[in-house]
Amino acid sequence: LDTVLTPKADTAWHLHELTAHHDLARFILFSSAAGTLGASGQGEYAAANAFLDGLAAARHAAGLPAVSLAWGLWAERSGMTGHLGDADLARMARGGITAMPSTQALALFDAALAGAEPVLLPMALDPHRGTDVPRLLRPAAAAGATRSRARRAASDGPADGPEALVRRLAALDRDGRAAFLLDLVRGHAAAVLGHAGAEAVEGDRPFKEIGFDSLASVELRNRLSAATGLKLSATLVFNHPTPLALAAFLGARLPLPPGSAADPADPPDGHGASGDGLDDAEIARLIATIPVSRLRAEGLLDPVLRLADGPPEPDPAADPADGEARRAPEESIDAMDVDRLVARALGGA
Repeated sequence: LDTVLTPKADTAWHLHELTAHHDLARFILFSSAAGTLGASGQGEYAAANAFLDGLAAARHAAGLPAVSLAWGLWAERSGMTGHLGDADLARMARGGITAMPSTQALALFDAALAGAEPVLLPMALDPHRGTDVPRLLRPAAAAGATRSRARRAASDGPADGPEALVRRLAALDRDGRAAFLLDLVRGHAAAVLGHAGAEAVEGDRPFKEIGFDSLASVELRNRLSAATGLKLSATLVFNHPTPLALAAFLGARLPLPPGSAADPADPPDGHGASGDGLDDAEIARLIATIPVSRLRAEGLLDPVLRLADGPPEPDPAADPADGEARRAPEESIDAMDVDRLVARALGGA
């Protein structure tokens, strides 16, 4: 907040106070469309620009000159946009935002100064082609989206969604389900990064090594949440750092109809599978993906370390007559199934 919000908000307010009694011809603020449309992972930047827009509106209401221009993307790179890569530009395009040539941007600047509105958004938009259009622009894209859905329905059958995904998974066996979810994760990850297809994303390579930053991580979370219907954490990619780990996590969370091929009943003896349908190998693989920092934050690191060290030695000085029943001999960890291991780690019987 100090780095991003303060320079814009404080500086604009100082200019407002220092010039309030001057006969100004213009009071022009440069803000960003992020303050109006929102920007994933850029809450402080959006708030700073929304402050500038609000200041212009307040000055206008008080009879003072003011206009805040909430700029969109310029094609000509600047100090603020020079760092943008292909994935960033592709993300903006999915939001229906395209780059303006400098000549068009300057013409919009002149038009804004000739008008009377205190807040304007000079930007180039193509919401009909966007796949992740900001909520405020969706009415503008509604007609084109309706036509697109109609064409898809005619050629491809019912549109995909969480219900269709669950039905598809229910028809697959365990291996097929894992492969399908891995392809789902890889496909969405490739789209976020601007790649042509899922084959560009390796299943066992960490997201951070293939170009994911915090914005890309949030976008992948949003895409997977929409595809699966699950409420997913913004730290999803950091908690499950590879496509394989993330696919396994989604597979454990997705509901399946009882008796489906991907959700077999527990073995008759109750061993070898946990209560949620995952076998011991899958549980072990999931546990291996949890960062140590996460275990520490959840208060689970010490119990896990105690498990790794083996059962505690009995205390020879313990008094069996202190009212607590004697415990049975400790069961070997090697003989425990996953449920008993977890109960042991969490301090259960």
